[in-house]
Amino acid sequence: MGHTLKLELDDEIYEPLAKKAKQSGSTPEKLCLEWLEIAIRNVGNDPIDDFIGAFSSTI
Repeated sequence: MGHTLKLELDDEIYEPLAKKAKQSGSTPEKLCLEWLEIAIRNVGNDPIDDFIGAFSSTI
């Protein structure tokens, strides 16, 4: 089942997205979806997470 997500982007976000999409022969919508899928797959897969809190520090 598909879902629709409506986003309102400021020009400083949309314009680089549209430019990158055009360069890759895609649309801003398709490129945004691709990036979102990659980000979702990578959530929780940070190899550094295992080390959080493992060392004492003054920072």
